[in-house]
Formats: sequence, C-alpha cells, structure tokens
Amino acid sequence: MEIWKDINGYEGKYQVSSEGRVRSVACLNSRGRRVQERIRRFCHNRNGYLYVNLCKDGKPKNMLVHRLVAEAFIENPCHHKTVNHINEIKTDNRACNLEWMTLTDNLRYGTHDERATKNKPDMSGERHFNYGRRGANAKTHKGRVIGISKTNPSDIVEFETASVAARTLGISSGQLCDAINGKAKSCGGYYWRRLNG
Repeated sequence: MEIWKDINGYEGKYQVSSEGRVRSVACLNSRGRRVQERIRRFCHNRNGYLYVNLCKDGKPKNMLVHRLVAEAFIENPCHHKTVNHINEIKTDNRACNLEWMTLTDNLRYGTHDERATKNKPDMSGERHFNYGRRGANAKTHKGRVIGISKTNPSDIVEFETASVAARTLGISSGQLCDAINGKAKSCGGYYWRRLNG
C-alpha cells in the first residue's frame, strides 16, 4: 500500500510517497483559487538521479527524490548522510529499496557483492573510498581532491578528480569547484581541497 507523508519544510504543500512519488497537495493559491492535487514530474540530473522542483515562498528548489523518500520513511538512528539504492538502480526510489549508510560504505557497496554492476571499478588492493588509487605504489595526480567531513573529521574521502567526486556523491560539480577554490566553505557535507595544487 502506498503511504504518503508531508515533506519536511513543505508541510501542507508537498508530499512524498513510499513508492517514490511526489505530489502537490490540494490548496488555495495566492489568488484564492483552489489548486488540485497533482503528481509532480521528475527530471534526471547528470548523474542519473531523479529530482523534483519544489517551490516555497516563491523560491524554487531542486530536491533529490531518493533523499526525500529516505528522510520521510527510513529510520536513521546513526545519523548517516548518504542514501544507498539497494538494487543499485538510481531511479528506483521506493522506500524498500533505500537505506542510510556512511559515504565510505556507499562507495564500497556492491563492489564485492553479487549485486555489483559491471561499470563499477575494481577496488581490490585499494582504500575503498578512494577511486583511482591502485595499491600502495599509486602516484598522486595533480587533479586529486580530498574531502573532510564537517561532522566527523576522521571521515576523509579522496577522488581522482573533482568531476569524479561530484559524479560519485551526486553533487554539483560547479559548487564542488567553488568549495575547492575557496569560494564556498563546503559542499555535500565536506570541506574540500586539492592535493598537490
């Protein structure tokens, strides 16, 4: 049975369902006219995730659908910040297909599992959260970037390039570059810097 819940911060305006759908709630608009309930259309971001545009006080905002579902339906007692698709299908945003986990575990997920997809890199002999490092003798490339968690300084992630980091974490590459270049304090819950550059 599909269950609907208000979206946090958009109560009485938008709801998300356990099946991964989003709808606007029937209400009166600013002109006093009744607006009918409507299922919202999704768009794909450059990383293949679905997002929906929500509007509050005249300000539109793009929201990732899998995060909306997880925040509404999946318990998160350890306060993890990363949502994982269990079957690794980015567009399957049913609550039963989502789980909270650490970023490190999310990057490692499926690599040594029968559910692994063919397009994931072989991470044997490397730090699982470090794409591009192939064993202890790997060289550090100029484009390599690291992120330090804002809430847990021991949670450090490292990527071959900023574009790989943005694609893996599902964040804007432009915002990530701003964080790396000091134009923004952080991005995606991490403080960023470039290695050897």
